[in-house]
Amino acid sequence: MLTRCCTGSESSSPSRRPGAAVVLVTTPAYADILYAALVSVYTSTRKVETEFSHPANWANLRRLVRRRFPDDPSKHLPERPMRRHHFVYTGPLSHRRDHWG
Repeated sequence: MLTRCCTGSESSSPSRRPGAAVVLVTTPAYADILYAALVSVYTSTRKVETEFSHPANWANLRRLVRRRFPDDPSKHLPERPMRRHHFVYTGPLSHRRDHWG
């Protein structure tokens, strides 16, 4: 399971201002790979976020994952959908951004 600290900006540096909201997002390790795979289907990260944010789509995806892993709650998706900035910050290729030109 991945736990990400999101402070509302691309950076989750420890130098955030006191009192700033911190949201912990917990998703299974495969969620970033799923997001990346769907980018090729929907052609952009923004479109994937739109699909994920639709309540019926997210509920259906959560239901499919629960059926696939009924005895492993660590692989279940959270109630709130993964957002684009989570993927951009921690996605499978985020460590290779310096190679993108």
